[in-house]
Amino acid sequence: MSTLILAFLLALGTALFALQNTASVRITFLLWDYQTSLVLVIFGSAGAGVILALLASLGGRWKGSRTRRSLESTIHAQGERIRELEQQLRLAHESTRPPESDL
Repeated sequence: MSTLILAFLLALGTALFALQNTASVRITFLLWDYQTSLVLVIFGSAGAGVILALLASLGGRWKGSRTRRSLESTIHAQGERIRELEQQLRLAHESTRPPESDL
């Protein structure tokens, strides 16, 4: 929940900053030259940053998901093994128990 609140506050701060900087700017990159509003540059840069951050986190999320599935599979297999061993133990106790006598 705190991450969501922090993301909201950062988005709000970015929006306030962008809306207060409305001047026209010239963007030059290699052979590309473009005139636009600073608001669009700020929002575009923030959006590109969000997309790059999400792409950068995909590897870790994918690895974590694989690890979680592997651990869940191990837990399931061990649970089955425990049930089998409990069954064997129950049968062993029943076979070694002396017969009850009627007195």
